[in-house]
Amino acid sequence: MLSFTSVRRAGIRMVMLCSPFLIFSCSKETDNFAQSDSTLDQVQKTEALAATSISATGVQYNYLARNAAELQNGLKYAKPGEVIYIPSNVNIDVTNERILYLNTGVTITSDRGLKTSTGALSNGGSIFTKNKGHRPLISVKGNDVKVLRIRILGPDTLEQKELVKKLMSEGRLGELAASRGIDCAYANLTIDNSEFCGWSHAAIYFTPGATKGRVTNNYIHHNRRWLTGYGVNFYTGQGLVAYNIFDKNRHAIAGWGTPGTSYEAAYNTVISSTSHAFDMHGGANRGDGTNIAGTRIYIHHNTFYNTGQRAIFINGVAQELMSFQYNKCVQANDPKTGVYYYPAPNAYNRYNTFSIIKKPVSIALKSY
Repeated sequence: MLSFTSVRRAGIRMVMLCSPFLIFSCSKETDNFAQSDSTLDQVQKTEALAATSISATGVQYNYLARNAAELQNGLKYAKPGEVIYIPSNVNIDVTNERILYLNTGVTITSDRGLKTSTGALSNGGSIFTKNKGHRPLISVKGNDVKVLRIRILGPDTLEQKELVKKLMSEGRLGELAASRGIDCAYANLTIDNSEFCGWSHAAIYFTPGATKGRVTNNYIHHNRRWLTGYGVNFYTGQGLVAYNIFDKNRHAIAGWGTPGTSYEAAYNTVISSTSHAFDMHGGANRGDGTNIAGTRIYIHHNTFYNTGQRAIFINGVAQELMSFQYNKCVQANDPKTGVYYYPAPNAYNRYNTFSIIKKPVSIALKSY
C-alpha cells in the first residue's frame, strides 16, 4: 500500500528545493534521458531562516498568525527571508478579506507533517474561505516565495456539471462565481507539503512571467468544477510538479499550450480524475491557427490510477519535446482511452507500463 507519508519522505530529500527548471535538453533519443534531463537530479542547499521565534514543532518564524488580522499584519511587514507561521490548531477564515499578497522572498508556513507534543503528525494550520468568488485567495507578488506545510482550503468541492451546462445554454456562464487558490507570475515559487482543495477554477495557477515553479509533496484534491477544475494550471509559465497525490480533480495538471508553456511532472500519483489527468492544450483549443502544444512536456515516473479517464491528452505538437516515459497506468496504451498525443519526431511514448492493477492509496494527512 502506498502512503502519502512515504511518498513525501521520498520526495522531500530530492525535491524540497530543486535546481532551476528547464535546464535539460533532448536533441537525441537516449536511454539515460530520464537521468540526464530531469530537474530532480540537482539539489540546492537550504539556507537557514533568519527567524526570531520557534514553534513547539520546531518551525522558526518572524510573524505569528492566529487570525486574519495577524495574518494581514505579517503579510504587510514581512521582508525577504522572513517567515509567517500559522500554528497547527489554527484555521484562519479570510472569507471577508481581500486578496492576500505574498511579497518577494516571504515564506508562509505551518506544521503539516511535523510531530506534535503527543507524537502524532500535525495536519497543519489552514487558511480558508467561504467566498465562492475568491479569485485568487493568495497572489504571489515577487520571486522566491514559499508556501510550506499548510492547508489552503477553498469554498467549492463540487463538479456542478448540470448547473454549468444550463448556464452555458442560456449564455449566463459568467454569472457563476469561480475561485482560485494561488496565482503566480514570478520566479521560484515553492509550494511544498501542503494541502489544496475546493478551488472551482484552479488550486495553483501559473501565469505569464512564472518560471522555475516547484510544486512538490502536496495533497491536491476536489478541485473539479466541470470545464475548469485544475489542480495545477500553467496558463503559460514553467515549473516542476513532483511527488504529489492528486484525487478528484478534473485535471491534475493542465497547460494552455502557448509558446513558452512547459512543465515536468514526475513521481506523482493520480488516484482519480473526472477527465484526463495531465494535459497540454493545442492551437485548436485556443483558436490561434497553430498546432502548438507548449514548448516542453516531460512526464515521467508517475502512477495513473484514474480509471475511466485518459492518463494524458496532449492536443498538439510541443515545440521542443513531448516525452511520456517510465509511467505506470491502469489504462491501456490506446489514444482513445489511455495516452493521447500528436505523433511527431520529438514525441516519445516509451518504457511505460500499462494496464496495471489499481492499488489502494492511503492518505496519512487527510483533513478535509
